[in-house]
Amino acid sequence: MKADLTLMQATLATALEDLHTRIAEAVLALDARALDWRPAPGISSVHELIVRVAAEEWRWIAVCVVAGMAASATAPSDCDRAASSTLPLSDHPLHDLGNAGQISQTVLAALALTAWTELREMDGGQVTVAGCVLHVLEELARTLGQIEVVAQWWGEGKEEREA
Repeated sequence: MKADLTLMQATLATALEDLHTRIAEAVLALDARALDWRPAPGISSVHELIVRVAAEEWRWIAVCVVAGMAASATAPSDCDRAASSTLPLSDHPLHDLGNAGQISQTVLAALALTAWTELREMDGGQVTVAGCVLHVLEELARTLGQIEVVAQWWGEGKEEREA
């Protein structure tokens, strides 16, 4: 059982890092104007997508998971400070996503194997720590797909915008 939990912890940490890398690659392939471009009313810009998913990761891992770790006195002091502050604002949204990712990796590395099944209060319900991390993976994957679609639309309409 311990080996299974260790493998799960390493796999989830790797998956988070992989999605962060893929999002960064997709964003860095765009020119600066594409970050704030809206393909249509009601569709978020790439910048907005990244800020939203960074805040979501922050909330579900740094706040939800760390809150429980702090309650059990196993959280590193850096995580305690991070959970009580807000995401810093920056000129580039990847900065926020990178900060959230670093906090997530720190939290996952410090997480006791027994904590994965612990329940946390979130949005009026209870979810396991593993569920919190899986939620973040789902949000990151969805955001990557949205960024890829917006990037495709940006590329397809670039000639018209430049004319």
